[in-house]
Amino acid sequence: MNHNKSKNFHIVFIELSLTGAGEKTIEYAKSVGYKVTLITKNKNLNQYDFLKDISIIDCNTNDHHELIKTLTCLNQINPIDGITTTNDFYVPEAALAASEFNCISMGYKSALSARNKYLTRVILNEKCPELNPAFTLAVDINDAIPFVDKVGFPIITKPQNANDSIFVVKISDHKDLQKYFEEFKKFEYLSSGQKISKEILLEKYIDGQEFSCETFQEYGGKRHLLGIMRKDDFIGIENKGEFVEQSASFPYISECNNFYFSQIEKALDALSICCGVIHTEFRVDNNGFVKIVEVNPRIIGDMMGSHGIPLATGINTAQAIVDIALGIPLKLEKNNKNIGVAVIGLHAFQSGKLKNINLDTLKEMPGVEYINIWKPFNSEVCYPSSNADLIGRVLVSGENAEQAIGRARKVYEKSIVEVEQ
Repeated sequence: MNHNKSKNFHIVFIELSLTGAGEKTIEYAKSVGYKVTLITKNKNLNQYDFLKDISIIDCNTNDHHELIKTLTCLNQINPIDGITTTNDFYVPEAALAASEFNCISMGYKSALSARNKYLTRVILNEKCPELNPAFTLAVDINDAIPFVDKVGFPIITKPQNANDSIFVVKISDHKDLQKYFEEFKKFEYLSSGQKISKEILLEKYIDGQEFSCETFQEYGGKRHLLGIMRKDDFIGIENKGEFVEQSASFPYISECNNFYFSQIEKALDALSICCGVIHTEFRVDNNGFVKIVEVNPRIIGDMMGSHGIPLATGINTAQAIVDIALGIPLKLEKNNKNIGVAVIGLHAFQSGKLKNINLDTLKEMPGVEYINIWKPFNSEVCYPSSNADLIGRVLVSGENAEQAIGRARKVYEKSIVEVEQ
């Protein structure tokens, strides 16, 4: 592949996220003169200004044969230099397509194994079992009971291939476990239109502080630590056992960070993750051991990876995503700003139609850098049971992560979300 950056590269995105990373990566690619093509089944993208001046091709991206046919036709007209995505659901598909068109990517098996939470557990169990909690796969309550009898409550139940903490629940007794399996039977399709895996991953609950490790790596190169993020507030754990990620701050400063990074590297090496901007969630249990929550083979979402980390570190993560896909050697250096950032979620407190948010007030609060509202006004909203129910997020900066999260919490306290029942 030609690594001359002056070349007019053609990069293809197979779907994209709409909470920050999709916007920043496409804006970067356009800013340096690359040809950008988005292949998507989403027909409601006209409202996004950042998608102007790129080629958008309609395709059922859940159908591999249709996607490859579309890419083949495109490649004949405009040869493709890189294929990538910022959308959770399409990381394996993008990796597979990249391999078929001789483009740089992590392997399809690696992407699929990281994307599927059960496969991740199986591989970690083979190569670094100390990073795993106890786990099993269950089709129904009869499969689950022997596991519970062995490890005890509480346990975590989670779908293998969902995202946004959907149906991830902390279960504390047999009654709630039975209810969970009954409710899960109604869940057939993901928001992407892909089928949900019907077997449930059960895990022993990891009692401890939750973090994430953010890394980047060019193909086959050295893996670099962007930093450690702390998850500060959750909604729903205490009363319903749900894991809505209300807020998080970056960077978390600790003498343990190098140790955390070394443990995450074990997991990524076990999964053969050889390139990319990667978001790995983990908990530190009460004995100080790192336990992997999940490996996400893509940049952290909700503006933290695309907007927040660049603000705090000076590293252009959008450029990293594009350059890695195109095989351009990375030359990214951290700055010495030493500032902190935090994100906090906005949500409704009751079900109904979203009517208004006091955005003008929130924009003027100390440290507010960006506000991203992704739920359209007049759409149906509710009190969140997963991250997918949040209506948007606010990114806040401060002199350090502690000040940033303090400011973010004040923004949340002042937010007014009007809902019409």
